[in-house]
Amino acid sequence: MHVNPTIRRCCHLALIFSFVFGFLGILRGSRAQAQTRVNDRDMEALMRNLHDDAKSFRPRFNDAIHKSTIRKTSQERDAKAMSATFDRQTVEFLDRFKRHRSGEAEFQTVMNTAEQLDGVVTSVDLGPSITAQWQKIRTELHQIASAYGVPARFHGDSEAMSSNDEKRYMTSDAGTCLQTAGEVKANQLVNECLQVSSGTHPPCNVQNSCAMIISEIKRSCTMLGDSSPGFCAEYR
Repeated sequence: MHVNPTIRRCCHLALIFSFVFGFLGILRGSRAQAQTRVNDRDMEALMRNLHDDAKSFRPRFNDAIHKSTIRKTSQERDAKAMSATFDRQTVEFLDRFKRHRSGEAEFQTVMNTAEQLDGVVTSVDLGPSITAQWQKIRTELHQIASAYGVPARFHGDSEAMSSNDEKRYMTSDAGTCLQTAGEVKANQLVNECLQVSSGTHPPCNVQNSCAMIISEIKRSCTMLGDSSPGFCAEYR
């Protein structure tokens, strides 16, 4: 069958334009993807910043803890051990990435310790300098988590204790606070309890029920009145 040369040329041009526009579309998509991905050099820089800040944070945090309301208690020893662990884990995380260009598992370990440290920083009055330094570290952790596409949640990222959470903790005497609320929240409640309780043997222990710990916090906050810490407002 004879095909008009003009029609044939039009078909060829249509195919060429389809190919060109298709290629440009792929190229634009590749560029957009590249812009949202953190390259290895930037990722390593983020990790190095995290390690440097964790290293400088540790002695200042330890000094503040030693002067805080939990000084000379097992809470002080645990907090200092936690900061040492966090510092070491950031080194291991960076080394792993430098050798293998990976480190998701190590980052999750870093985050687990960071969440526990965050519970201490937010519940114990360590001063504005420590709070600001920790906030910088939290921002760096958020940046790395975003690059890995994993969540990073800290106490300051959410609202204060909701009435539903308090109701659940207050009515649960079936297990320890550690079992009911999880390690991070249980430690936060214990730290707050230790700050306000005047009892000789206060029930500020993760092995007690959350209901018992929260009841002690409420009682102590009421007794302190206007001199009570800011977190007492959550329990009124």
